[in-house]
Amino acid sequence: MKLVVIEDSPTVRGAILDRLCDEPAISVVGVASNAAQGYTTVLISKPDVVVLDLSLPDGSGLELLERLRDQSCGARIFVLTSLPRDKAAMPAALSGANGYYDKSEGLDRLIQDLLDVDDNAAVHRMRRVHQALGDERAPAPASAS
Repeated sequence: MKLVVIEDSPTVRGAILDRLCDEPAISVVGVASNAAQGYTTVLISKPDVVVLDLSLPDGSGLELLERLRDQSCGARIFVLTSLPRDKAAMPAALSGANGYYDKSEGLDRLIQDLLDVDDNAAVHRMRRVHQALGDERAPAPASAS
């Protein structure tokens, strides 16, 4: 799996990368610390999964998520935020996120979902959110290859 991490905090970015560095199934193909770098990195590297912080120094992660979806980015996009859940989870789902992770809850679930991405755990959780909203854009699980 090819992964891009878009996170402005060196501490959080480093924690994610440190946890994944020994995972043979995950190849980090790009890292960015702002929305502009992230957009370019995703379009060039064409990752399978993007970890996207919603609070970036040069723009909203939600706006970046929407721009990537408008460009037909087929990557699974897992958003990561310290924003309150009631302000971020629903907009992320409506913008096409495949997973939502609160930084205050730690990175364990994010890391586990990245390791289990072929099992579609995060996609199934977010699909239930979309279905509860009556949103026909619910992300579909990846087909078995």
